[in-house]
Amino acid sequence: MLSCTILTTEACDGIRDLHTRMPVMLPPQGFEPWLGGDDPTVDPGLDAAVKVTPVSPKMNSSKYNEPDCIEALVA
Repeated sequence: MLSCTILTTEACDGIRDLHTRMPVMLPPQGFEPWLGGDDPTVDPGLDAAVKVTPVSPKMNSSKYNEPDCIEALVA
């Protein structure tokens, strides 16, 4: 069976204005400890790495899958 799990945590400063929760983003060195049963730990540099960028309203549709999905909206 192919499956996945999304762990969530309290939002970091860069996301908090959008939502109170966010996915847990593990640093590569956190993979093995978590898979071994330890609690997941959020990367301490995450706030500096997270950037909120405006995107097209077309992104509101889960069916929209075009190359411009990863392009920032130009103001």
